Amino acid sequence: MLSKALTRAAIFVLATLGARRAQASPAEELAAHWSVAPGYSLRTVATGLSMPTSLAAIEHPAAEPSAPRVFVTELRGAIKVIANDGSVSPFATVATFKPQAEWPGLDGEAGLAGICLDDEHGYVFATYAYRDSDGILRNAITRFSATPRSFEGQGENRAELGLFFASEPSALSHQIGTCTVHSGALYVAVGDGGNPALSSKTEIPLGKILRLTLDGKPDPGNPFPSGPGRSPFVFALGLRNPFGLAFAGDRLFAAENGVELDRFLEVAIGRDYHWDGTDASMATNAAAVFVPTIGPVQQIFLRAGTGPLEPSDEDRFLIAASDGKQGPGVVVVDYDLNRNEVLRSPHHVVRYDGHDEGQGVTGVAVVGDSLYFVPIISVARTGVVLATRYEPNAAHPRIIGGSDGRDLIAATGCRGCHSLGGVGGRVGPALDANSLKTRLETIVLNPDYATRMAKLDALPDPFIVAGRKARHEVVSTPAEQRVRIWIVNRLLNPKFDYPNAQMPNFNLSREKAELITAELLGAPESRLSKWKE
Repeated sequence: MLSKALTRAAIFVLATLGARRAQASPAEELAAHWSVAPGYSLRTVATGLSMPTSLAAIEHPAAEPSAPRVFVTELRGAIKVIANDGSVSPFATVATFKPQAEWPGLDGEAGLAGICLDDEHGYVFATYAYRDSDGILRNAITRFSATPRSFEGQGENRAELGLFFASEPSALSHQIGTCTVHSGALYVAVGDGGNPALSSKTEIPLGKILRLTLDGKPDPGNPFPSGPGRSPFVFALGLRNPFGLAFAGDRLFAAENGVELDRFLEVAIGRDYHWDGTDASMATNAAAVFVPTIGPVQQIFLRAGTGPLEPSDEDRFLIAASDGKQGPGVVVVDYDLNRNEVLRSPHHVVRYDGHDEGQGVTGVAVVGDSLYFVPIISVARTGVVLATRYEPNAAHPRIIGGSDGRDLIAATGCRGCHSLGGVGGRVGPALDANSLKTRLETIVLNPDYATRMAKLDALPDPFIVAGRKARHEVVSTPAEQRVRIWIVNRLLNPKFDYPNAQMPNFNLSREKAELITAELLGAPESRLSKWKE
């Protein structure tokens, strides 16, 4: 039992840590709460923002230090420009709304979502949700003009392009999403308004990918000519929240938010992707699914051999993971365009490991030699734009799957089959400490367990022989530590006491297995004893 003196000391330590965190610099916050893949750097590009949501890189910036380099949007309607020298200045504003409870409160889950650029004309397109005079949430698309190519100057000649949304209510978390310009056309992702039944109705622009001219008219090549029961703006339908859009050459790909799973898919003109409110429909026609979810938002494409990531011969999509159950960050999907095949499990290149409610990465862009991304919640009391790149000589110290138990659980993909803290899969039993310990005690403290292990020792099968030392360690360990030692050995050799176990072998070191076990059960008794009376 902890002493009163220790309790007071613990309160003092926690208060001190809280004060230190309040005074922490962005660099200290990044070191404490953000992980990267091995060999990647991590730095702050710009500060002074408020709930940033998306990015748009300028392809041909002017050379002056004060010239615009990348656009960044804020949830409550501000569009800002980051210059070559990192300074931030206003560009334009759209009117969204003031929620009763700001993000991450439910009423705050809408606002300025997407931004995309047309280099030739200097057009800046913004997609957002606002509340009309009756308080109804609506979708909108606005176009501003700046200097072609360099995008210098303030946002001018504002034009409203989304008047066709006037009769269709939007919904929190199911609003209009990102946009992209390709071959002289504007592509816009629109959520289903919270009503799956609308996503396959061709006359309604919700749950769709729309294609417009740069002046906001229906693209003449769209598959559904204007008429009863048809919308001339629709390019593809049957979608929930296809918030990530990116072209690979002339092929369009989307990353879409689901319920218990998300999907990554190639989008074909006129095709219905059959979202009907179920996880089964969300998996339909997907090139890959994300289980657990990642909350995909903005998405970009990188050709093989290009960009700021570790050199690769493979094409890659990078997706801003806004939340989901795998952790906020930037997720990489390695993709073979010739074979139409995802080459390996999607994985994080950067991930948030802190505990701020509502934190998520919402925007991503390649800017120069770096991958820029934006977390929506402040870092060290300010909204920021962060950057990472493969730079082993300046690598960030906190590594995904490194020496931290939480990192290792994420790296091994435990939550793909098991839930922890209510997050994860349902294939295997939950890993929460109380249920885990209770369940395993019924196995390893049962007198029959030692008998069964002795029978296994008598078998000559090489795989069973390989687990003999582990079985003896578990059986000979004192009862109060037996569950802990069982978990360590299960992580080292999943078949050590049950040859038919389906858990994969992660080839962990003993140290890493013990770190994961400590994360699941808490620190072992020997580490706690010095704090006891």
